[in-house]
Amino acid sequence: MKLLAKGLILIFLLFFCFVNFPAYADDPLEDYPRPLGAHWGKRYHVETSGRSIIAIPGGYVVAGTQLGSIGPGIDTWATLVRFDLNGNVAATKTFHEETDHNQAFDIIPSYDQDSNIDGYIITGSRHHAFSENGHNWYNPWVWLMKTDTAFEKQWESTFGDPEPDYGYSAINDGSGFVVSGKYSNPNESGYLIRTDESGHSTWSIFSQTPWFLSPVVYSSVRSEDGGLILATSKGLKKLKSYTEDTPPPEPDSGERRWHE
Repeated sequence: MKLLAKGLILIFLLFFCFVNFPAYADDPLEDYPRPLGAHWGKRYHVETSGRSIIAIPGGYVVAGTQLGSIGPGIDTWATLVRFDLNGNVAATKTFHEETDHNQAFDIIPSYDQDSNIDGYIITGSRHHAFSENGHNWYNPWVWLMKTDTAFEKQWESTFGDPEPDYGYSAINDGSGFVVSGKYSNPNESGYLIRTDESGHSTWSIFSQTPWFLSPVVYSSVRSEDGGLILATSKGLKKLKSYTEDTPPPEPDSGERRWHE
């Protein structure tokens, strides 16, 4: 009898988690408890995780991912939320109107010629359907998107190969953007993509080292000599300077570690 009761409880939990899954709950949760040691705590959307945050005049903008369901299965959708300085929601947008589900991993501000914020650059992944060598693929590709300050999309680009690829962070290098991420074909490796200010690729490279040494690139910053410092799954890496159209050169040893 006890075994039967445990089985029924397990079935109920599975049903609750996977069948009665919440989809796009747009009401803020006012009763969210303040985290221990925090001045205040706010939560918005059910089943949403924040992945990146930036400070803007008068508040903050958070980029993240919401779980939801349109039809069978569970999907992921990029979510942007703007908070005021006290954590009250000022604006929100979930990109579940897109044809293909997507995720947001990083957000940075975009500036106009007068150095005012004119929108946001978001990177993450977006599923891409295509056929190659007689096989139909539907895998995540690196996704780069610009929105205006009201979260309306201005442009978007996707980059990748048949296997799953992800963009984990983006930086503005003054005349375009550099996206850091993961490339799979089929083993995981580091992935760097540079685009112009409209999201068109000017060059891209991925790691050519053996799979057990290949670093997934999670974040990058410009170095003083115009190169890149990479935070990777295998430690900190330094690449030499690059131009708008030419990726960083190979190491002085001549060993080919990156492939265009």
